[in-house]
Amino acid sequence: MTPLARLLEPRVQLWRYCTEMWLVASIPYVAILYLGDSIGAISLPLPLGFVGIPSRDTSVLDVAQLVVFAPATETFVLALLIRLISLATPRPLLIAVLAGLVFGVIHGLASAILGIGALWGFFVFTCAFLAWRTKSFWSAYLAAFVPHALTNLSLLLITWASANAA
Repeated sequence: MTPLARLLEPRVQLWRYCTEMWLVASIPYVAILYLGDSIGAISLPLPLGFVGIPSRDTSVLDVAQLVVFAPATETFVLALLIRLISLATPRPLLIAVLAGLVFGVIHGLASAILGIGALWGFFVFTCAFLAWRTKSFWSAYLAAFVPHALTNLSLLLITWASANAA
């Protein structure tokens, strides 16, 4: 099975697919951010913009915003964007690339490196949504939301570790 087929044609249970897509999204995203840090494009701890840099005094609400509320909202927006792009093309790969570009540009307003990471992440989240939308909207929503939330949690924990190690 090709990597793209694995993204778009899941043959595992939803929970396992979500776990796999979390790794597929997170590992390159973290690598992109650390590459950006190493060339000086950004500096860690990651600038999380409106959420704020996590520290010992980061509130539960800040964490919930990054790990639950933002992915939940962005996944609904992603579903609408997928629907709009699908009106122009039925090609899943093109839909995923275009949705990734839109979200990459939006996230890139905070930092170019964050935008590149988001482009990859949202490409994966879009593929996840498309892969599961034939089952149901909620399966598709969870297939995109869960890896997104886990990716944000991973970035938060890495940022926390970086901030507290200094």
